[in-house]
Amino acid sequence: MNDSAPGDVHPIVCLHSLFLDPRMFDNIAEAGGDQYRFIAPELLGHATRLDEVSSTVTMKQVTDDVLNFIDDLGFPRFSLIGASMGGDVALRIAARRPWSVEKLVLLGSSARGQTQKDLGGFASLPSRIEQEGFSPEIVDMVMTIMFGATTLADHSRRDIHELWKGQLTELSPKLVHAVRAVFEREGAIQHLRPGEGRNAHRVRHRRPWAAPGVVR
Repeated sequence: MNDSAPGDVHPIVCLHSLFLDPRMFDNIAEAGGDQYRFIAPELLGHATRLDEVSSTVTMKQVTDDVLNFIDDLGFPRFSLIGASMGGDVALRIAARRPWSVEKLVLLGSSARGQTQKDLGGFASLPSRIEQEGFSPEIVDMVMTIMFGATTLADHSRRDIHELWKGQLTELSPKLVHAVRAVFEREGAIQHLRPGEGRNAHRVRHRRPWAAPGVVR
C-alpha cells in the first residue's frame, strides 16, 4: 500500500490497473499530497499479494477485499480513482456504498462485461501467460493493450514506455488469476441502475451516477 499523507485530510483511494500496481499513482499523489490523502492499495492477486489466490478471482472478491481495506482504515467518506480494472472495482464500490463515496473518477474503465468479441486477438492471453510467463512477445502485447499505438509511437514519452516495460518483464505468471478476473468478468452496469441490486433503494436517492446511461 502507498499512503501519501496520513492525517486529517480528505482520503482518495486509488485503484490500479491490471498489470500495473500502486506506483502508477505516484505522480498524482506527489502533485496533490498537500490537499488530499492518497491511498493506493495492492489489488487482490497483484504485486506482493500473488500468493493470496490460487485460482481465478472474481471482481466481487476484489471489491470485497478493497471494502475491507477501507473499513480497516475507518473512512466514513472518501473519493475513488480507478484505472481500468480498478475502475470496475470503483464502480462496484460506489454502487454498494453510494453514501460513502464523495467523488468517483474513472480512467480507461468500462462497466460492461467482457466478451470474446471485445477481446479479439487477446483472448488467448491468460493461457499464454500461464504457459510462457511474461516473455518479450507477451510484454509487447500487454504494452499495446495498456498504452495503445498512439502513446507507444510518441517518442517524447519513451521514459514511461521503458519504465513500465521493465516492470511488466518482471511480472510473475501467477498474475494469471487476476488476468482471468478481468477477462471473464461480468458487467457492473446492473448494479448502477435504479431498482436493481441489493442497495438499489439507497442508490436511487443518493448519487446521480446511479442513473441509467451515465456510465457507458
